[in-house]
Amino acid sequence: MLKTFTEQEMLDYWKRRLGLASSPGVEDTGYDNRLDLKLTDDIRAWYADLLHTAPRHLLPVEDLRDEISARLSGDNCLEITIPERGIRFVSLKLADWPARVDFTYPPEGIHARMQLDSTTRATPDRPVVVGCHHRLMAYGLPSGMPGAESGAAKAPPFRPLPEIDLLEMVAAPADGTYRLDEALLLTAQLPIR
Repeated sequence: MLKTFTEQEMLDYWKRRLGLASSPGVEDTGYDNRLDLKLTDDIRAWYADLLHTAPRHLLPVEDLRDEISARLSGDNCLEITIPERGIRFVSLKLADWPARVDFTYPPEGIHARMQLDSTTRATPDRPVVVGCHHRLMAYGLPSGMPGAESGAAKAPPFRPLPEIDLLEMVAAPADGTYRLDEALLLTAQLPIR
């Protein structure tokens, strides 16, 4: 079960665990002493690494669809820019897709290259998601350009963005807290620098 810790609670936890306490005669004023500042930096580095490496079910997973920006990138691709706090992809579901996609392909892989050919590219029934740095390329959009008419059009017709039903990601909490399963604390080691 996930538990949320404030930064002060996490600092207090690690100070107890490491057996650290202020020296006698030193006034403890929270972040005013060097030990707390150093330890807080180490805790932030540890948690950032945890968000990238720990099993997803032990970390906060959020639907970030309301925090993204998106644009059409060709007639079969929705380019999604994810926010900085979105750390790891979990799943994506567009309204036109029958099911969610819960894995991504690398941009240099064969599945990404297959999107260049109209005979091998993704369809709404068999979508492909390619993961790039803070971007997702969602292939498999419905075909056709709404509003297109026969005849010579001088500008491409307007095409609305596909609706995103879900974009789940391992995400750093927006409020700066530490959210994790307490089991991750049992064997945790701080990256003391």
